[in-house]
Amino acid sequence: MEYRKYRVSLQVYPDRLYRTIDIRTDVTLDKLAEVILKLFRTYETPAYLFFDTEHCFTTDTFVHMNPRGDYLDALTNNPDLNDVWENKKPMNACRLSEMGDEFCFLYDVDEGYRFLCQACGEPVSEDREDWVSVTDGKGAGIFEDDVYTLWTYFDGGLDPDMSEDDDEKEFYMPENLELEKLSDFEKPLDLAEETEIAASAFCEE
Repeated sequence: MEYRKYRVSLQVYPDRLYRTIDIRTDVTLDKLAEVILKLFRTYETPAYLFFDTEHCFTTDTFVHMNPRGDYLDALTNNPDLNDVWENKKPMNACRLSEMGDEFCFLYDVDEGYRFLCQACGEPVSEDREDWVSVTDGKGAGIFEDDVYTLWTYFDGGLDPDMSEDDDEKEFYMPENLELEKLSDFEKPLDLAEETEIAASAFCEE
């Protein structure tokens, strides 16, 4: 099988939240999306897409979920997406091997979690049976529905020992992550566990 290493990192803080994965190049983009969503501990929502300098890769659910609402406004007003939104392709019809060395994954248009997917080296043929493995990473995951708290934490504006919501200042502990305090976000990852989580995207294969 042919595998390639990719570094998937939060674009604005690439060294604070990322995963490096070895993944088969014949996977479709919808499966790659599942892997990314699981690794960064997102909720189950159809509001995500891939894009590069020429095309936008979407799911049918995303395209039809709110065609005249806030999502489409946010997309078409995004400078990077404005020119490629009309050049849509279905995720499930495109394989990773067809993508260039660098492209983006956008999760939750309102919150704007943008991940840069960068190839690390050339594809390599290996005698393996697994679909994906996680070889490096940092950060527990995104803060669902609360990018403001995560950004403030990254910028040093919150006490790392914070363990409860601060309603007055509108800072909240993430509900999608198991953190006793904010600094637990930085705990070293168990790469075997991360690999198991990533591989669960292919459990029906």
